[in-house]
Amino acid sequence: MAPQQSGVGASPALGVPMEERITGGGERGGSVKQRPRLRIPWTRVEVFCELAAAAAILGMLIYLRTVWWTLPARIPVHFNFSGQADRWGDRSSILGIFALMAALYAGLGVLQRFPHVYNYPFGLTPQNVHRQYLAARQLLTFIKFEMVCVFSFLGWRMIETARSASPSLGAWFIPVLALCLFATLAWYFAAASRAK
Repeated sequence: MAPQQSGVGASPALGVPMEERITGGGERGGSVKQRPRLRIPWTRVEVFCELAAAAAILGMLIYLRTVWWTLPARIPVHFNFSGQADRWGDRSSILGIFALMAALYAGLGVLQRFPHVYNYPFGLTPQNVHRQYLAARQLLTFIKFEMVCVFSFLGWRMIETARSASPSLGAWFIPVLALCLFATLAWYFAAASRAK
């Protein structure tokens, strides 16, 4: 058996130092196959976001079932940048919003479990890989939570708009959504930079 190399530690499977195994190959973070698979505990913030997103989906499902038979035949299915409904469709269109929200929740939930396959803005090393994985997973958790909230709100507003005389989403919706997403991305890049 070959002796372990000194320094940052060797990978028994590949016979190369951990530093080289993670950052080698001329890529940021190296080849996906060379990256370690770590079991990182979930933080309390992540658990809160997960539970809140699941509650939003369940709440939307209950609400939809409660009001389904009271919905008009046509509901707003698109809003312009001013928040005004500019296209109407069959009430079954609301099911598409719910299906998309559930698929987004499930898909991102699977992706959260494999941070070693993500692209990273900074190189991975044995010293920072845990922090980089955690920051990237938290980014997905926050985006998932925000998107579920957005689709829940959209579904609710589509229903309420169809039942009211004022078919408006609200002019504030797009700016607030953009602000939340950009703030989340800014947080991630700051966190990833500190984790270098």
